[in-house]
Amino acid sequence: MRKDNLAHRWVTHGLTAMTAASMLLATVACSKDKAEVQKGDQAETKAPAPSKSQARFPFLTKDADFVIGVNPGEFSSSALFQEMLKPMIADQSGTDYEQVKTLCGFDPLVQTKSVVFGGQSGKDDSIVVGVDGVNADQFEKCLNAMGEAEEESPEIAREGNLMKLTSPQGDVTWMGWTSDMTMLASPGATDKAAIEALLARDEGLDSNEALKPLVAKVDDEAGVWFAYKNTDTTATSTVPVQAEAVYGSIRFSDGLGINVRLGQASAEDAKKTVATMTEQVGQAKEQAGPLGKYLAKFELKADGSEVVIVMNMSNDELKELIPMLQQFAPMLMMGAMGGM
Repeated sequence: MRKDNLAHRWVTHGLTAMTAASMLLATVACSKDKAEVQKGDQAETKAPAPSKSQARFPFLTKDADFVIGVNPGEFSSSALFQEMLKPMIADQSGTDYEQVKTLCGFDPLVQTKSVVFGGQSGKDDSIVVGVDGVNADQFEKCLNAMGEAEEESPEIAREGNLMKLTSPQGDVTWMGWTSDMTMLASPGATDKAAIEALLARDEGLDSNEALKPLVAKVDDEAGVWFAYKNTDTTATSTVPVQAEAVYGSIRFSDGLGINVRLGQASAEDAKKTVATMTEQVGQAKEQAGPLGKYLAKFELKADGSEVVIVMNMSNDELKELIPMLQQFAPMLMMGAMGGM
């Protein structure tokens, strides 16, 4: 979403508190992952318990190659969010979260149960966002209040379970509710027929042969969970470690727990990748100064044809790390928000 498209901006503002943190965390998540948080330095390398997400997102197309889920309740009270991510989001969006709560009349991070989005990489119009926990009346009130605060209110039209937003420049965005508290939106839903087709879609993860087996192994109750199937051999050419698939999650309760799995072509390739990454982490530790001891907490292991990346950090360790990470906050935020 570009800032010169005001209809899209209002949607973004209306979902700021619900999804801005989600987008940032999911961006970080695409290169890392979850582990069941444990005290001490012992890492869990087995695949997460079976996921329940297959039935949750029937609007994902069968040819989608990525899906990301965010559970605000799991991360919104964490030290990482409260002390680092929340101020970063406010700084970049120009909107104070306390003001959002006042204008909207509710706390989006408390009320929103989950945000799930997915689609085909590189095809923005294919992306669908599902938000569970906010009804149409609340969303309309929030958009109007925030629009008035910025002196550029959108025109809002309601048609049953559909909502049409029109900016003064004529930009149009449609969204719809599949139930009282579940909203769907997509960059591709620029007219009524498109949003109606989206609401009627019933494909989902069960019909997606690429993502289904990955999501089945993800901890979908974590603050952030994700799955990506690399269907294009050139799609990850700009990252240091190639992978046929990436999946996992990040937990924020009681510290930070990351568990990522990278699918490789063979068990031998997985061992080679572990050796390469171990060397890279070792070099990074030597150059990272005080951050080196935190890089040392990452554990790498080959598990069949997969590379397992695990890191667990206690709350005390995380609070010690946050001031160091804040030095890199502008760079992290630019990377996370640059595509909006």
